[in-house]
Amino acid sequence: MNQVRLQIRHGCRQRRRYQFFVAMLAAVVVTTCSSRRDAIVLPLDVGYQVTVNRAFQSLPNYTRIYFQQGARSSFEALDLWTTYCRLHLFNRQHGADYLTGVVPGQFAVTAVKLRYQSSDYPYYGFDSGAFSSISIGLRDHNAPTGFSRYDGPPDYYLYRVLIKLSSADQPDVQTLTCERKWATRGNYYPKLGEIRQALGDIIEITQPAG
Repeated sequence: MNQVRLQIRHGCRQRRRYQFFVAMLAAVVVTTCSSRRDAIVLPLDVGYQVTVNRAFQSLPNYTRIYFQQGARSSFEALDLWTTYCRLHLFNRQHGADYLTGVVPGQFAVTAVKLRYQSSDYPYYGFDSGAFSSISIGLRDHNAPTGFSRYDGPPDYYLYRVLIKLSSADQPDVQTLTCERKWATRGNYYPKLGEIRQALGDIIEITQPAG
């Protein structure tokens, strides 16, 4: 009888340990999934306004104008590990000999996309708004890439925020893109404050009223 009681007591103790382990595992899973779901936040969204305060004219079609630390920069002078931005000007109806430019004015943000790219593999990301022209083949940031590596992690990840712009007066001004390199994968997309620091007073980003 005593042996039966000991077996029952042991079984109850094992069951409690198992229940505790399951509860702890469930808490870890819920916390991890919640943190992954909440980690990625767009720095701005559709409805924001971008104001260009300086003119850049007589530029070749498909020009990219780079900014960092509140000043215009060449690509060669950029610190790629610190947030920098580029304004992309182009007109698909014209060729390379077409001259374009931008003058002070306001632009509506019609779409925002987050993308990351490792030094080894193509772009993945997710978007907000109608950005279908460059959405083909993209995945959600948290989706598995399907790749396995045997020679260590990538050298770096590039974290990019693509902002689609629209203005009836200046249709050649297509996108404002802000990005930076980072050594590991995670939520290292440029934040709105870092984007504003890169642009300075040359380009301003404001929230919609209300």
